[in-house]
Order: sequence, then C-alpha cells, then structure tokens
Amino acid sequence: GFFGSFSEGESTYDEDGDHGRLPRQAGWEPPIAKPPKMWANPAEFFHESPGGGPNRTWQTHYPALHTNLAGQSAAYGPWARGPGGSWSQGYVNGYDDETSVNDISPWNVARGDTELPAAWFDEAVAQYDGFGRRQLPNGASARRFVAWRETAVNTSLACKSPGCTASASLVAFDSASQRARRCRLNVDLQFYGGDGVAWIAVNGANVSSDCRQPKARDCSAAARPLYPCVLELNLDKLMPMTGVLDIAAKASRGTDAMDGQANCTFNGNDLAMVPTVACLVQDLDVRNTNETV
Repeated sequence: GFFGSFSEGESTYDEDGDHGRLPRQAGWEPPIAKPPKMWANPAEFFHESPGGGPNRTWQTHYPALHTNLAGQSAAYGPWARGPGGSWSQGYVNGYDDETSVNDISPWNVARGDTELPAAWFDEAVAQYDGFGRRQLPNGASARRFVAWRETAVNTSLACKSPGCTASASLVAFDSASQRARRCRLNVDLQFYGGDGVAWIAVNGANVSSDCRQPKARDCSAAARPLYPCVLELNLDKLMPMTGVLDIAAKASRGTDAMDGQANCTFNGNDLAMVPTVACLVQDLDVRNTNETV
C-alpha cells in the first residue's frame, strides 16, 4: 500500500501481509562483503522451517513447492532471508489491485468474457497450497503461538472533580503460573466533563495526550458507548514480568459553563474510562518447541 501497510481492498486482514510492520522484526546481521567462493549447499538447504504441531500445518521451505497437486505451476509465498539471518515466507499478492483493477470487473463475468479469480474477492485464499497448508506465519504473528490462548482483563478509571486524575492497577496475567506474549492495551473513553483527557500513562510512560470525543461529553445521552483513546498499543516494552500495570489518566479542566456542573457527570464522575489488556498466555508447565519467536 501507499504507506507500506496492508492494502488489499476488502480482503481479510493478515498481519503477514502488513509490510509496514515486518521490517527489522528478525533483527540485523552484518553482511559478508566477500564470501568465499567454493561449492556448497545453498543456505535454504540447512533451514528447517517450523511446524505448528498437531493442530496446524504450514508450508515448508526446502524444498518449497512450485506446483499444485495436478502438477501445474503455482505461485506460493516466496521465501526470503531477513537482515537478521532468519527465513520467512512472503504474503502472496494473489490479485494485484493496482494494475489489474481496470482489466477485470464483474461486468466481464456478466458478459462471459472472463472469470474473476478467487483472490479478487479475498486474497486470503491465495495463501494456501494444494495440500491446504497455509503460508508460514512470521515469527511475531499471533498465528505462530498455536499452544497459547488469549485472555483479556479490564478495569475502570474514574474521578469526580474537574481536572482530576484517575488511577488503577490491572493484573494482565498471573506471573506465578503463566507467561505472556503479544500484550495489547486499549483504553476507551466513556465520559468526560471538561475539555478532554489531558494524558494517559502506563507505568509512568505517556501513551496518549489530548484525547477528545465530543459525543462522550453529551450530558443528555442515556447510553454511554465507548470511544477509543488508545488502540491496540503494543506493551512489549512496558509490561513487567509481574504482569501488573499501573494506569492513570488526567481530565482536562474545562473553561466553558459545562465544566464542573453537578448535572454534567456520569454516575457522579467527571471522567470515566475503561482500560483493557489482552495477552496470549501459556501455563509455565507447558513445554512447546514449535513456536520460534
């Protein structure tokens, strides 16, 4: 896509096709300027691509398939060695929206001129080979954690006076019996009575500033939908080993007549928010070597 991210029309979102998230995920390995010239097996010969255990089947690297079950030529995700030295399989651009969108349309099908390929409707179908195996997910993909389960925990942030600060502690996972990966934070705004939410902090680090949603300060609203101030924030750098997050938010002090009015609160609060943390967790007594991160 234009910004180096997933841009495949209405296809099912797949983070393996979100190219803006993939660079440098595998680290960086200094290149060899002048490798020795001698006969040797290629690097891919030594790569044993990981499997998904008894619950998942992924495409394998060496030798990689280039035909379908009928022996016809087929294009599967290309394998590439990253700057960190690890191998990954690319996302298949089964239908090039940018160059082919004007060549094929539903009108061609109606006239009987041609058939639309399945990938025109959803590029997810192009990620499978003739054996029904999906492309190998990258090392940071959630699909790689086949023996893990997702859990979510939320809490409430609320305070009563204009310009107040609300705080709460949230235990994302039980560190005594679990390990966690891929923790994400969402903080949804339910109500504010001032000029907005000045800042939101997690374990002392500022993760949002000046969050505003005019509908969230409507005093006449009976229902209170949630509006995102923090959306899918990666907590890899903020999550401690204990799994405990200290979350705080400060309400901006308003300057208009609405600020501070007793009849412009939600359950008596000038600020009401809902933080939620979702993690992939695994019990500490489980040993699974199929996941390579």
